[in-house]
Amino acid sequence: MTGKSWSAQAATLFSPRMVMCLPVTCSKGTRFTAPPRESTLVDSIVSRKKHLPPAAPAPTLPCQHCQKPFQLNKVQDWKRRKHNEVVFFCSKSCRARHAHQHNSKFRSSIQQANARRTEELREQMARMRLLALTPEVREKMQKTMRERGIRPVRRGGNGQGLTDAQSALWVELWRVTQLEWIPEHPIRTLQPRGSGYPTNYKVDLAWPDLKIAVECDGPSHSSLTRKAQDQKKQKFLESLGWKVFRFSNQEILENTEACAQAVWSTTSK
Repeated sequence: MTGKSWSAQAATLFSPRMVMCLPVTCSKGTRFTAPPRESTLVDSIVSRKKHLPPAAPAPTLPCQHCQKPFQLNKVQDWKRRKHNEVVFFCSKSCRARHAHQHNSKFRSSIQQANARRTEELREQMARMRLLALTPEVREKMQKTMRERGIRPVRRGGNGQGLTDAQSALWVELWRVTQLEWIPEHPIRTLQPRGSGYPTNYKVDLAWPDLKIAVECDGPSHSSLTRKAQDQKKQKFLESLGWKVFRFSNQEILENTEACAQAVWSTTSK
């Protein structure tokens, strides 16, 4: 160690960095190598971790609601205390369903919230109806519907005017038979109230002199309940001596003349 004072050489020799160095002797004298790299220290720590025993697997428990087994971990640790007992669920949805089915307070709170929401919707609809009654709003709605080409659906029938199929068949029957058919004709049943039958049965088209009735069924007659009512009505009218013909609106509109000829060919015999 030449070229430096003894104090400088001692400070260099005993510095914290040089103490960690390793001495190496060469032809030029004793020198010190650099301290070990950090990667060497990291590799040594990783190698130690490899020799550690593996972690214990997460326990498998049955869900309290769906009874399906699941591994209990930090993500699915949905638990709830019940009578000093901890129960576990596989998901938040199972926990909510279990609480909804077994907790009366939870169910009542949901029912109260739904009732409040329903009442709010009813009040909102009532305000909208009152607002729609004003002439300004009605005129604005009509203008918008005309611009969009929206027209009200014409239903008719049962005291609300004749339907398109009913009108077409009425005109065609008058042309074919030259008889005045009566639309929306009431037929008295002569049954008391509470007997299961109305006081009057109304038919779409009728010729009372020969007791001929024609029914024009729309889409509402396709349900099982309505079919049962139609059969009950037809059997009772037949018991009174009436001849009942039944066509759908689609059949009448597609082939009105054939429907009229079917009625006339049967009655003219």
